[in-house]
Amino acid sequence: MNKTVNGNAVSLHFNSITDVCNYLQNNEITKEAQALKRKNELHPYCTGPYWESFSGTASMEAAISLLKGGWDAKAREIKGKMQKPLTGANKGHRNVYDVVGYQACVPRYLQGIPTSMVRSVPVQKKDKIINIYKNVAYSYKISADEILEQSLKVLNLVDRLEQDGYRVNLHVITKSVGRRYTWQFSLRIKQSSQRLNIKQTAFPLCHPSMLRRIIMGCVCIPEELEHKYLYNDFGAPTDVHSIEELKGENNYFIPSFVSEKEITDINKYRAV
Repeated sequence: MNKTVNGNAVSLHFNSITDVCNYLQNNEITKEAQALKRKNELHPYCTGPYWESFSGTASMEAAISLLKGGWDAKAREIKGKMQKPLTGANKGHRNVYDVVGYQACVPRYLQGIPTSMVRSVPVQKKDKIINIYKNVAYSYKISADEILEQSLKVLNLVDRLEQDGYRVNLHVITKSVGRRYTWQFSLRIKQSSQRLNIKQTAFPLCHPSMLRRIIMGCVCIPEELEHKYLYNDFGAPTDVHSIEELKGENNYFIPSFVSEKEITDINKYRAV
C-alpha cells in the first residue's frame, strides 16, 4: 500500500486485492472511528437490517470475505451478459517451413528439402500496456442493476482491447472532497499480465459494499484524517480527472456513469 499526504489531502493506493484486505485486517481504525463504532454510528462497520440492506453485506468481515474470495453469483450473471467470449493472451500468426503444412513451397520441394511445406504457427504479439481507472463512487439512490450496467461497459471494453493487442491494468478509484479533508482511494483489480477474471473483478466493480464498507473502512485508518470531522461527511465524489498525479499518455479514466451504450473509443477517456 502506498499512502501520500499533501496538506489536508490523503491518498491511498493498493496494488492488489490481497493488499487492501491485509490493510483492513492488520491495522486499527483511529480512536475517533473506534468511538463512533462503539455507538454503532460508523458507516463501514454498522450492522443490522438497515445497514445490511444499504451495503449488501451483514458486516465488514463479510465484505472482506467476498472481496478476497470472489463474488461467484454475480460473476455468473456477468458472464452471461458479456458481449463476447473471454479470450486468453492476444496472439498473431506467422508462416514457417515444416514437413507438414497447408501449402507446398515448390522451390524447396524441387531441391529435395524435407521442410518444403508451409504452416502457420501462433506467436505472442508485442502488446501495449495501458491503465484504466473506473470510478466506483455511486449515490445510495443508484440501484445495483445500474451499477452492473456501467460495469459491463468497462468489462466489455477491457476484453475487446485485449483482443486487439493491448494489455490492461484495471483499477477502481474514487476521490472525495469534504468540508475539511480530501481523500482518494485506488485499487488495481487486474494486472496487465493477467487474463480478465470476472470472479475477481465482480465485487470491486459491482457490489455496493466496495464503497460503503471496503473503501470507507480504509479511510477510517489513516491518522491524518480526523474522523470526528468525517463522520456524516465522508465527502462528495468528485471527477477523477482532477487527480493530477494519475494523468499520463497511457492512463484512461471511466466515470461512474457513461451515457453511451458501448464504449467504442477509449481515447475519449484519455487522462491528459
